[in-house]
Amino acid sequence: MTKYEVDPNDFLIQISPSIDEEHNWTGEIAIDLIISTATSLCDDDHTRLLTLAKTICAAVPMYEDNPELYSQALQYVAEAENAVNEGEDPIFFKQDYTTEDNVISVNFKNKDFFKGEGA
Repeated sequence: MTKYEVDPNDFLIQISPSIDEEHNWTGEIAIDLIISTATSLCDDDHTRLLTLAKTICAAVPMYEDNPELYSQALQYVAEAENAVNEGEDPIFFKQDYTTEDNVISVNFKNKDFFKGEGA
């Protein structure tokens, strides 16, 4: 397991599987959103990023409620993985991004994209 340094402005999503006595995944998970109280982000940016992180977490129960949405997400991932395997740039994001190992850093130029209700 690779250890990463965590910046106070990072938003971490932790997925913890439920494991039975035989060390098999039961199919249940806990999803936790981990943020620092020491953030240096302005309130508006923090709220926008928190809303984005919450919507990412919300995708899991939405997949259970809407199998078509899950199928679309699987197709999107498969297309991105195929592009990477063929030596093309990943297509996860239309905005600017950089990759290092298994971490994708995204530069969202249009902050208004993440202004939703409550944001």
